[in-house]
Amino acid sequence: MGSVNAHNTQDALSAYRKGYQPIPIRDGGKNPHVSAWTHITWSSEDDISESFDKWRNEGASGVGLVLGAPSSGLVDIDLDHHRASRLRDYFLPPTAMKSGRAGRPMSHYWYQPEGDLPSTRRYKMPDGSVSVELRSTGCQTVIPGSYHPTGERYRWEGEPFGGTVGASRLNGKVLAVQTALLAMGCVLVDEWPQQGGRH
Repeated sequence: MGSVNAHNTQDALSAYRKGYQPIPIRDGGKNPHVSAWTHITWSSEDDISESFDKWRNEGASGVGLVLGAPSSGLVDIDLDHHRASRLRDYFLPPTAMKSGRAGRPMSHYWYQPEGDLPSTRRYKMPDGSVSVELRSTGCQTVIPGSYHPTGERYRWEGEPFGGTVGASRLNGKVLAVQTALLAMGCVLVDEWPQQGGRH
């Protein structure tokens, strides 16, 4: 991948300026490079620059965001199943902050809930595969500029971080319900009888 994530420090700084907590991600994976990543807090841009430059030299050139309370309430709706990708716009509120990659475009919808911050919740299909996941406090998501284990580079779907509009703000309970409805829709579509079939 050549100069993998040569600009990871800039990605981390951009996230910090938005009020988010960036963390280092190991090359070739999705895991944080430091064990205490849930407790990372930054005091200055100089601290970020020095740390991310060092971590890049240690083989951690990806950048992730700590979700939930540490990042101003930022949450990520991760669309894992092709059914979720098909139904997302019927259930998820619009947001300017979206990301994905070539193999899974528009697979991450980002929000900043107001009021009660929803908890992390993973929904599954009848076969046990994950359909959609609401990632909040205690989770992290790798952001564009970094590489997926397949070698595909994550990308912003539109302006980085949603541009000046950013992640949509809406009631946290509403977002949780809409995510649950999306997960339910995935199951119903997957199990719906074909024409001529029976319930």
